[in-house]
Amino acid sequence: TEMNPEINTELNTEMNKDINTEMNTEINTEVNTEMNKDINVNRYSHILPIGKLPNGLLAELIRPLANPRRELLTGPAIGEDCAILDFGSGWIAATTDPITGSDKEIGRLGIHVSLNDLASAGAEPVAVLVTLLCPLGSTEGSVHDIMTSIRQAAETMGVALAGGHTEITDAVNRTVINVTALGRTSVDGAITTNGAKPGDALVMTKAAGLEGTAILAHEKETELITVFGAVCVTRAKGFMDEISVVKEGLLATVNGVHAMHDITEGGVLGAVWELCTASGVGAILMEKSIPIRPETCQFCDHFGLNPLRLISSGSMLMACPDGESMVKVLGEAGIASTVIGRILAEDDLIVAARNGGPIVMMQKATELVAIEAPEADEIYKVLA
Repeated sequence: TEMNPEINTELNTEMNKDINTEMNTEINTEVNTEMNKDINVNRYSHILPIGKLPNGLLAELIRPLANPRRELLTGPAIGEDCAILDFGSGWIAATTDPITGSDKEIGRLGIHVSLNDLASAGAEPVAVLVTLLCPLGSTEGSVHDIMTSIRQAAETMGVALAGGHTEITDAVNRTVINVTALGRTSVDGAITTNGAKPGDALVMTKAAGLEGTAILAHEKETELITVFGAVCVTRAKGFMDEISVVKEGLLATVNGVHAMHDITEGGVLGAVWELCTASGVGAILMEKSIPIRPETCQFCDHFGLNPLRLISSGSMLMACPDGESMVKVLGEAGIASTVIGRILAEDDLIVAARNGGPIVMMQKATELVAIEAPEADEIYKVLA
């Protein structure tokens, strides 16, 4: 009698502990599972903005990608323009890019934008493959015009049109072109976006917003002629002739450049942010040093756009140890360029992790302002 109460009490206590622990574990597991389901449903139902994927989402998507091939030397990463592959006898750079922001001049644009990626890797362009998706109602004449533009651009740049695919489809409501480009580089000679070093100068060729300005001139021609006149709009259309950065890319490659990134969606500020992300460094820019042409300023003022966030094919961003020497070399080849900032040295106080991204600051008048990750390009405020 004396022993039974003690034994029963101990047994009941232990049993209750076990039961409560199991029940709590099951309840917590069910609650957490339901909460995670709700979080995932809410998150994955989020509508994405127009333009390139947000960098945070892109990083999440490419992080799990494995590399099962020893030939792949440089794979997908934020800000990286090309894959680099080693086939033993030499290195190959490969890239692919669509043109979606405009259906004017897309043949020429498609070729040059993809070759620009190769140039940022220091690779000589060799061949392109083109996919052309045309909407219902397209005519033989429109397809001929686009293919003629593609052929002429390829011939101008000395690359082979090696293949592709063309079709009429109800999957698009305007013509979309995608160009895959292949180039070659010497072994150990490829330039990557992740090579910027503390203390490097940031050099930019030509001017901000060239491509965006030319697209606006084509897409909004009537409106802009009414406001600014035909001469201004014709000049802006001519910016399309400066879209290639192959010449400066190859020249910088043999003159000590550490990293390059062609300036596309997100503009100058987006390109600097991406280069810093790839290289794991920070940067400081001088706003007044960034060249912007009058036509770009006028069009951006008219539409309420930031020219430093406007798509800027035709400009190459370079990180190099001696900015003034690079500017001189490019100038002797007839290419305008400007030192617009520098990669922050390790002892700069503002180099620190902030929101998981690089520190990029810009001197704006009398204050330093932080440059955030690029979002949808400014061009979509007008053309979306």
